[in-house]
Amino acid sequence: MGTRSGLALSLTLLLVGVLSATGMLDPALGAPVRQVLRMNLETGEPATLDPAKIDNRAAGTIAKQLFEGLTRLDQNGNIIPGVAERWTVSGDGKGYTFILRRNARWSNGDPVTAQDFVYSYVRALGPKFGAPLVDNLFFLVNAEGFNDGKIADATQVGIRATDEFTLEIRLHTPAPFFLKLLSFFSVMPVNQRVEQQNPRWMNEAATFVTNGPFRLAQWVHEQRIVLERNPNYWARDRVRLDAIEFTMVASRATAYQLFQTGQLDAVFPPPELTGRLIAEKKVLVRPQARTFFVRFNNKVAPFTNVNIRKAFSLAINRQAIARRILQGGQIPLRGFIPHGLSSGTGDFRRQAGDLYRDNDRTRAREHLQQGLRELGLNALPELTMRASSAEIFTKIAQAVQAQWKQALNVTVRIEIMEPRALTAAVRSKNYVVAPFSTGADYDDAFNLVTQFMSDDFFNFTNYANAEYDRLIRAASVETNAQRRTQLMIDAEKILIQQDMAIAPLYTGTEVILQNPKLKNIYRYAVAEDDFRDAFFEP
Repeated sequence: MGTRSGLALSLTLLLVGVLSATGMLDPALGAPVRQVLRMNLETGEPATLDPAKIDNRAAGTIAKQLFEGLTRLDQNGNIIPGVAERWTVSGDGKGYTFILRRNARWSNGDPVTAQDFVYSYVRALGPKFGAPLVDNLFFLVNAEGFNDGKIADATQVGIRATDEFTLEIRLHTPAPFFLKLLSFFSVMPVNQRVEQQNPRWMNEAATFVTNGPFRLAQWVHEQRIVLERNPNYWARDRVRLDAIEFTMVASRATAYQLFQTGQLDAVFPPPELTGRLIAEKKVLVRPQARTFFVRFNNKVAPFTNVNIRKAFSLAINRQAIARRILQGGQIPLRGFIPHGLSSGTGDFRRQAGDLYRDNDRTRAREHLQQGLRELGLNALPELTMRASSAEIFTKIAQAVQAQWKQALNVTVRIEIMEPRALTAAVRSKNYVVAPFSTGADYDDAFNLVTQFMSDDFFNFTNYANAEYDRLIRAASVETNAQRRTQLMIDAEKILIQQDMAIAPLYTGTEVILQNPKLKNIYRYAVAEDDFRDAFFEP
C-alpha cells in the first residue's frame, strides 16, 4: 500500500477485557464464559470498512476479520487456502485457476461465488470508483488500462468466472508474490447481489455483509465497533472468540494505565516505557516492513531545492531517535526500503546498502548554504511541520525539530493534528513537511517504490523524476529476477541518494504488552493481524 497503506501509522492497539475473556467456566452457572477480545483503534474511527476503499492498516485489520480472500496466511506467514480450497498455476507463471469452496457463505447465507470475485475486482478497478490501493490489481492483464479509462470493456480484464466456483486470473507478467497478495484486505470480495441492491451497505452494521470469520454486529460511530463470530463462515468451528470489541482511546499512556489496573490485556506501551519493558523482557517485539520518514513537499519552498532537502535529512540523528527517544527496537534507515523486505532475490536493504551517512552535520550545513545561495536567501524563514497527534509521530516531530535547530539553526514550528486530519492534509498536499510512515502490502519492494512515480495516486510528496519513472516501469515488466532487483536498486538511489525526496528515519517495530493467557494472534511484518484462531486459555 505499495502502501501506502501508510498514509498514516494506522496501527491497531489490542485491548483485551479481562472480565469476559477468560474462556473458563462460570462457577455460578457452570456455563462457558464468552470469550470477548477487546481492542483499541488508537487512530480513531475508520473512514470506511469497505475493503476496496480502505487505505490504512488499522481499518484493514478490522476488514481482515470480516472478510476472506482467495488465500490466507498461516501463523508463519505462509500461504494457505482461504475461499479457494485449491489452485493451479500455469507454466509461464501468468495464469491462475482457483477452485472455490462450495461451503463458503456470506453472513446473510448467500454462497460466495467466483462471480463475486470478478465483480469485486472490476468494481475496485473502475475509473470512477477511487480505490486507494487499486494498483495491487494492476498485475492483471489490462487492469491498469481499464482503470485509467483506455479500455472500456471490463471483460478484457484478466479475470473471469468459468462456472459458479471456478475463477481464472491472468497476469501480464509473472509475480512470485501474487498468492500472498491475494490474502490482503484490499482484494477481498464483496457480495455482488448486496452491493447492487444497496450501494451503501457498508455504512452501517445492519446492512453489512461479510464472508470472513466474524460479522459486523454493531457500529456506533466515533465510539465502538463490535464483531461477532460469523455462524455462516466455512471454518466456524475453529473460531473460538465469541466477539471482538473495538474502542477508540488515543493516548498510549491512558491505555497503559488501563492495562496496569487489569482492565485491558494487551497494549502498545508509551514510547518512554518501551526501553525498560524490552530490557525486562515483559513485552513482545515484532518487526514491521514499514518505513518511518519525514515527508518533504517537493513543490513547496524551500523543499523545492534538493540541497535544502539533503541538509534537513543529513542533519537528523536517526540513531538517537531510535535508541534514546523511541526505545522500541527500531532500526535506523539509510535508504527508503525497510529492513527485511524482499527484492524478489533477497533482502532488498542488504542488497542495496546504505545511501547516506546518519547525523552528517558537516555535509548538512554545506548543503544548507548551497541551497540558500540557489534560492537567493540569507536564511530560511520559520517553517511549519504538521504532525499527527499519535504519540510516536509527536515524538518524532519534537526530535527532528530540536536536531534541525541545533545542526542548522533553523526554526520549525510544530502543528499537531488529529490523525485523520493530518492524513487528509497530506493527501491534498496541504503541508510543507510532515513525519509519516508507509508499509508494504506484500513481501516485495516493488510494493513501495511505485508510490514515488510522478503519476501515482500515493505520490503525496509531489516528487517527479522521469528516470525514476522509467526504471520502475521497466521493473514492472522485467521477467529476469536479478535484473528486476537491480532496476529497483537503481531507482532507490535516484530517489534518495540523488534527490533526497524524503528523509528516511527507521524501520518500524511494534512493542506489545500482552496478557499471557491470550493465544494465537497471528502477527506479520507484511500483513494485517489475524484473530481467526485467537483464544484465551484458562
